[in-house]
Amino acid sequence: MERKVFSILEAYLQPTSDISAATAAAQIDELFPTDSLTGPAAETALTHFWSLFIVFVEQIPDWENPAQKKLIALIQALCQLPNQRPLDLSGCDWNYGQLTLWKDLPTLDGVLVDNVESHAIIIADDSEDEKRSRVRNLNFQSFAAQLTAEGLFDVSRAAVYSFSGALEEDPDSESIESANKVGTHLDAYILPINVWISLAAKRIWELCKVNGEGALRNDMPGGAHWTGKEGFSVERWQFWKQRLDEVAVTTEASDQTRAIAKAMKEKMVAVEA
Repeated sequence: MERKVFSILEAYLQPTSDISAATAAAQIDELFPTDSLTGPAAETALTHFWSLFIVFVEQIPDWENPAQKKLIALIQALCQLPNQRPLDLSGCDWNYGQLTLWKDLPTLDGVLVDNVESHAIIIADDSEDEKRSRVRNLNFQSFAAQLTAEGLFDVSRAAVYSFSGALEEDPDSESIESANKVGTHLDAYILPINVWISLAAKRIWELCKVNGEGALRNDMPGGAHWTGKEGFSVERWQFWKQRLDEVAVTTEASDQTRAIAKAMKEKMVAVEA
């Protein structure tokens, strides 16, 4: 099955491909007969499918590449297939219970949780492996931000982790070899939050406005310099803007980082209107 899924995704994502998202979704759907696929077997098959999907996300040349939007369009097409049907995932490791294939995007949450926790920013050196690792991370953040912005799946936890790492934490002095540890830290960590603000600023602002008492994401503590509410809040949003103002003028950051920080602050202000 994985080879067939790989072939479908590879053909669909070719820049010159005329395969529509609906066609690719229908081809994938044919590989998942729910009458013979239930419980742990279905969980395994769907987990492998979404894991392969993430591999394609990570291999895209950059986070702004049109292939990113094509993958999101494919998920939307899966959710809109006419042959939506019940799927019994009882007795599975995640105890999913009764879901709908594909509207509920079964098992995607487990795969995303694993990837949110595994996508760390590496800034110890500039080896080719670490450069590729950063590209994979930005691609995953782009995918997560678009899922969140389009209302397909809430991966906003990854946004808080990114903002916290960039704007609430001090540099890790042990892992950064450069003498300019603050600048090196900012130059690396500003990029993931730029992805989130570019693609999902409006949604993040909405979450900040509603996440007070009973917040959906109030289980995410802040970094060393944020002592307010966990999760999203208007106060935390304002703190992030303040920190971006500081980054935009610090001489320790690169010209590119200062420009990105200034542009992000402007986008944040714009979505408040």
